[in-house]
Amino acid sequence: MDVAQVADRLALSDLADGYADAADRRDPVAFAALFLPHATLTVVRDGAEPSVHTGHTQLARIPEVLGRYRQTLHVVTNHHATIKGDQARGRAICQAHHLVDGDEGTTDLVLNIRYRDTYSRTAAGWRIATREVHILWAATLPVDESAALPRPT
Repeated sequence: MDVAQVADRLALSDLADGYADAADRRDPVAFAALFLPHATLTVVRDGAEPSVHTGHTQLARIPEVLGRYRQTLHVVTNHHATIKGDQARGRAICQAHHLVDGDEGTTDLVLNIRYRDTYSRTAAGWRIATREVHILWAATLPVDESAALPRPT
């Protein structure tokens, strides 16, 4: 693998990590900037109609919707990409934690996700062209209230 290939792989991994970071910081501008202007993000859940978000305006709403949770934490791992010139395909695993405050205390809604992506290289760097968010399964876990739970900054 040459230096350019290593640089491309690192840039694509940074793109996947940047998605998680922008979502957790609730930054709609940074989130949308990771995508091509007419990109699509499709959320796929077993037994439900897919939810499709197209273009920067719709994509920028996603971090704002996450504001209904006290805090989120997206942990992205196992990123793999196949690069052919200025196009690439990738996949990654994500465990997305969502703190929910309720009458019975705080719980952690954990979504186990597989991302399937296509990317395009632009003058500004790699961008997501399509992202499929496959929710594999979910769990709701109790949260230890004695631990410090800071509000996001």
